[in-house]
Amino acid sequence: MDLGARPFTVFRRIVLPMIKPAVYATFLFSFTLSFDEFIRTIFVLGSERTVPIQVWSLVIEQIAPFLPAVSVVIMVISVSASLIGLLIASRSDRVTASAKA
Repeated sequence: MDLGARPFTVFRRIVLPMIKPAVYATFLFSFTLSFDEFIRTIFVLGSERTVPIQVWSLVIEQIAPFLPAVSVVIMVISVSASLIGLLIASRSDRVTASAKA
């Protein structure tokens, strides 16, 4: 900003690259917590159902034949999110190490 850049340009070129790993980590952490917080979600259940609550209600109310497939899809999504986080972390480590060298 000292050299005449607009605030949006400063944010886009300076601040955002610095906080990008934290934004990715926060997204992945909130995603995994949303799948893990079943008990808390069941207590504060509102008018809309989340994916874990919907699967739980299908298990309790009826034995649906597609539940094993839904479980596999949920596991694949969770593992994929974890692997994406690992790849982002390793990429940022490599960028940091090459910048120091």
